[in-house]
Amino acid sequence: MLPDQGDPRRIGELLGDWLAIRMEQVDALVDEAEAKVAVLPDQRHLWLLLGETLVRLHCLELELADLKRGRR
Repeated sequence: MLPDQGDPRRIGELLGDWLAIRMEQVDALVDEAEAKVAVLPDQRHLWLLLGETLVRLHCLELELADLKRGRR
């Protein structure tokens, strides 16, 4: 049973309070998600690091092949 059943303003106030609580929860979840996303590194930097690693690995393989052939 709701108090003041005959007063639609009271029901509207309760609904408004409930929505405000839910919006606070949604805002908190959005803030948490934005903070987690901000910590993630930029994917472009990750691809640059991968590319640099592949180039260095290739150079190392070439040097190792030269060493195995006795060129150094």
